[in-house]
Formats: sequence, C-alpha cells, structure tokens
Amino acid sequence: MKKVILILVAVIGMAGISRGDSWNQKNNFLGTGRSGAASFVIGNKAYYGTGTINPSTCLKDFWQYNPATDTWTQKADFGGSARSGCGAFAINGKGYIGLGYDPITMSNRSDFYEYDTASNTWTSKASFAGGGRAGVIAFAIDSEGYMGCGQTVSGNDTNDFYRYDPSADSWTAKATFSGVAREGTVSFVIGNYGYAGMGSSNNSPVTDLYKYEPIADTWIAVGNFTGSGRFYAVAFTINNYAFVGTGYSQSSNIYYTTFYQFNSTNNNWTQVASLPTTGRDGGAAFAVNNIGYYIGGFDSTVTGKFDVWEYLTPLGIPNYNILSLQTSIYPNPFTDKTTLTITGNPQNTTLNIFNIQGQKVKSLFIGNVTQFVIDRDDLSEGIYFYELIDSNSKRLATGKMVVE
Repeated sequence: MKKVILILVAVIGMAGISRGDSWNQKNNFLGTGRSGAASFVIGNKAYYGTGTINPSTCLKDFWQYNPATDTWTQKADFGGSARSGCGAFAINGKGYIGLGYDPITMSNRSDFYEYDTASNTWTSKASFAGGGRAGVIAFAIDSEGYMGCGQTVSGNDTNDFYRYDPSADSWTAKATFSGVAREGTVSFVIGNYGYAGMGSSNNSPVTDLYKYEPIADTWIAVGNFTGSGRFYAVAFTINNYAFVGTGYSQSSNIYYTTFYQFNSTNNNWTQVASLPTTGRDGGAAFAVNNIGYYIGGFDSTVTGKFDVWEYLTPLGIPNYNILSLQTSIYPNPFTDKTTLTITGNPQNTTLNIFNIQGQKVKSLFIGNVTQFVIDRDDLSEGIYFYELIDSNSKRLATGKMVVE
C-alpha cells in the first residue's frame, strides 16, 4: 500500500529543499551584461539598470525583476544620460538614482532622478549638493535618503555626506563620514541605522566599517571587515544581518567570490558560502522577501555578466522569513486524501507542492478557508515540500510530505 506521510517542518529558504547558506542560479538577466549598475527594491520587485559594458560605453536601460516568477520586464529608460557607478535607494514606493560616471561627457554627474513604478516615468529632482562623483555611499532610512563619499572625475576621493528629503526635494549636509575619503564602498541598512565602509582610498583597499545614527547625526566605528580588502563589492540585508561579498582588489588584481555575514548585535563577521561562479566586481545585490540576489558585474576578463543568483541564508539566522500561519495534517499517514487545517487568518492563499529537485509539481488555490482536502492524485513515491503563500507571494507556512 502506498501512503503519504506529512511532517511539518520550518523550511528555511526558497521553495524546495535547498539547504541554508547556499546559492542557486536563476534565469539570466535579459539585458546586456554589465558592471556598475544601480538597483533598488520596491514592494516584492527589484529594479536594475544603467551600468557599463566597457570604459567608453555605458547604458541607461532599466528593468524590473519579479522573484516570484523569476522573470525580467524592461521598463522606461533611466531619465538621465547613460552612466555607471550611480547611487540608488527607494523611499515610500519611489525609486531614486543619480550621480555616476558619464563616458560621453567624461564627467562624474550630480543629477538625480525619481522613478514612479505606477506611471513608469522618471522625473528630474534636485541635483546632489556635493557635486559630481561616482562610487558613492547610498541608503535610505525611513522617509529620507543619504549619499556621500565617492570619487570626483579628477580622481579625488571624498568623505562628505548628505541627506535627501523627497518631500522638500532638497539636500542637506550631514556629519562627514568618519573614515578616510574613499570610493567603491558598500552600504546597507539594519534597523534604523546606516552602515558604510570598505572600498578604495587612493587606489588602496580599506576594510573599516562605520554605523550612521541619523537622529544623533553621528558615525561610529564598528570594526573592520574580516575578509580581504576590496572595492565595488555588494551588500544586502536579511533580518538584521548583512551579507557582503565579491569586489576587486587593485593592489592584488583579484576578483573575489567570497561573502561574509555581518552580525550587528556584536559587530562580528562570519564567512559564508562564496558566489559559485567567477570572481566579480561592480555587481548589484538586493533582498526581496528575505531572499538575497546577486546580478552581473565584471570578472577578470572585464566582460559584463548577466547571470542571476539567489542566496539562502544560514540556518542559524533566527526569524528567517517569519511564518504567520500554522498548519496540521490529519490523517497522517494517508493513502488517498488528507485534510490540511490552518490556524490563523489565511487570505487569498495558495498551496504549492515541490518535489525533491525543488520543482513545483502542484499549485492549488485554497482562498480564505481554514480547512482544505488534499488529494494525492498523481504524486508518486518520494519526498515533497509544500508552502502556503499569499497573493503577494509571501510565504505563510511550510511543510514536508513523504510519499511511501
């Protein structure tokens, strides 16, 4: 007799059985491979564009990535000139990109633009108050954005720092970045604090990291990055942990694949899984629904890449992808059918079932009900995993099935 045993587990990561602290390749980016592109996240989608394919050619095309369907959609071109090394962030459902190097005018730009996802349009906003530069710090906290550091077109590194208020469309000088002047930094946000550091100062890699407190308008040193010094690395955050990796060391001519996890509670760094491809610099990274993503960059051939990778966090990270519903199965085991009982308040819920290879084999819309009969149908012997998701593809509950 064949039977199905369902064992409820907290599956951490994307749908399927992929273990934590691992990278999975996704569908390739549909545009031209590039380095130095800008990205930001609004809702459950990421936006990616601009960048360079060689020292004399930059791009201004702009794209939307939907992780739920692993698909790319081209959007309206960036509102400014083609460029690379921009700063970018999102505030209150709008995206912002500006600054960067323009090879046509051979200048570092200071212009700044707002993107409206609803109308798919770009609007010119107040230029950055610090003048033209590329390779800047860029992050947003609450309803305000921040940019600073970077390199001028004459090759001078900077460490001034500014706040952008979208309601007033204005820039205000803030406390100078505490470290040495630099370009090609990494920056990220954990809680209500911005973090920035690493990069290159006078063409030499630096490894220090600082925390910015916006209320006090102060920078605090939080210890050094424990990996090799590098610039134009990437960073993304998941549940109060930052993940920093890739990048290039000019002094040693190394393109890195290594990644490190930063714990903001004790300022400790832990090496995690490396990007399983060639070393890169100038890639882009972001997190959507507590899943990290890496795109593109140059490798040692100085060729723009278009591969996309998702990162599943280490199992030790608490509260990863917090689940809002609980489920139970009865009878268990069963032969033909069983009943899934949901505790909580499901809304427009879908049940997805995946095989051992992580391939979706069944998708059932169960709506708002708290009990649902699952028919075995054509499920063969083997191990299956399932998830409940809402209409925004947010995971609500997970489980495991073993068909005998």
